[in-house]
Amino acid sequence: SRGCFNNCVFCGNFDKKVKYRNIDNINEEMGIIKKQKYQAIYFTDDSFTLDKQHMGIVGILAKKHDLKYRIATRANLLDEEKVKFLKDTGCVYVGLGIESGDNEILKKANKGMTIEDNEKAVELLNKYNITSKGFFIIGLPDETFETAHKTIDFAARLKKKGLKFADFYCMIPYPGSRI
Repeated sequence: SRGCFNNCVFCGNFDKKVKYRNIDNINEEMGIIKKQKYQAIYFTDDSFTLDKQHMGIVGILAKKHDLKYRIATRANLLDEEKVKFLKDTGCVYVGLGIESGDNEILKKANKGMTIEDNEKAVELLNKYNITSKGFFIIGLPDETFETAHKTIDFAARLKKKGLKFADFYCMIPYPGSRI
């Protein structure tokens, strides 16, 4: 898919619509990838787990083609049923847009999630032995030295709960984004 339904202040995705690719095309492309002897694929959807039906079909196709896969999604779009399904169909890696370790910063960024949502997602992924990676942004609206350090500390706390990788980025004001 392309696009994201959310309205984060730092995002350059303007229409807030999610457009899904044709399942027959995805199936055909997975077949081509498998014939070329690849063993894994990375679905670069902004929120792979948003639409349970689409996620289900794509996951089943990946399993049918015996392809391990990676995804990105939002922590608040994961629950135990979805994470178990991901594991059962070959998902080995999930990237999460965590952004901050401070709930007020997340709120001001219009992220629509909390640090508790992020903790729960990392714990679930770890429970099912799926590698997790967090994406963090330093410099979101009203960020201070203290809140930036809370984010770094939060990443360290998440590491103890199973987060395997943490990428930190400086906030970049994309043209047209609310920020």
